[in-house]
Amino acid sequence: MPTALLFLGLLAASAPVPHYTLTLDGDHFVIGREGRLTNVPLATQAPADPQFVAYRRDNVFAVWDKRGLTVRKGDTVRSTKFTDLALSSDLLSDSEVRHNRELIQSGQRRAAADALSGSKRLGQRVFFLVRWDDLKGKPWLEVLVEVDLQDRTPRPKIVGRFDGFSTAEKPLDDCLFLLPAGIATATRRENDWGIATYSFTTRSFDFVSMGDQLVSWSPSGLYTQKTSYGTLVGGHIEAATLAPDVLFEDRGTATWLDDDSPWIACLHLPTGFVMRNCETGAEQSINERATLKRVGANLLAYIPQERPEHAVL
Repeated sequence: MPTALLFLGLLAASAPVPHYTLTLDGDHFVIGREGRLTNVPLATQAPADPQFVAYRRDNVFAVWDKRGLTVRKGDTVRSTKFTDLALSSDLLSDSEVRHNRELIQSGQRRAAADALSGSKRLGQRVFFLVRWDDLKGKPWLEVLVEVDLQDRTPRPKIVGRFDGFSTAEKPLDDCLFLLPAGIATATRRENDWGIATYSFTTRSFDFVSMGDQLVSWSPSGLYTQKTSYGTLVGGHIEAATLAPDVLFEDRGTATWLDDDSPWIACLHLPTGFVMRNCETGAEQSINERATLKRVGANLLAYIPQERPEHAVL
């Protein structure tokens, strides 16, 4: 089926537009350029959520799965869900310990950790951000744990707690990122959000406030936040500096097309739905029901998703 072809100029400013062809062949689009063909399937299959994460050094393994955190060296295997930490006076205040004990006894909370907010490896050290959720799925405790794979007797060591709770929602998530001299995660506090850090050199936790209300966060450092005066801000935070780079501010809602550069914001504004290249500022109005895909240096938009009748490149 022939389809409409339109060059939006979103990703390349002031450059000659090469000749493309765009056709629909059954369950996929075919994009042609100078004799080269690229197939783009209509169906976008989301990757399955991982069931475990594993780190290895020789015969030493540190694995998070349904058993909790398991550390194995040779034939020696230890698994834990950190049930003692839910009532640990080293991590919690006396009032928090009493409150947790009451809720655990009443069945509203579980003493065993049931999720992993993220993990990262630095050399032979592996860091796990272990999470406890209540029956409604809301986090009430997160603890940073370290396993040194080169220890003679490797085992989990408690590092401490970040200020606030991470943005993790999945049973096994990926919300930690490495800094030049530490490890960090974006967290929400009661009245703001920011980047919570742990320094390897000083062995201390810190927090850098970034704004009022965090709406979305991605591992690449892209975020959206609501301000106290009613606007939506989108930006990017570099791990090297933790300095926010504001990319747009508008009234409305927004999502990011993906984590790739140049960053494309999909904005629902009072004037309509637009895609905006946050590197150049170029934008294009488009049907908000269109399916959007990045294909190399181009964007493909088509509607409806299953049996497209209109498409633009």
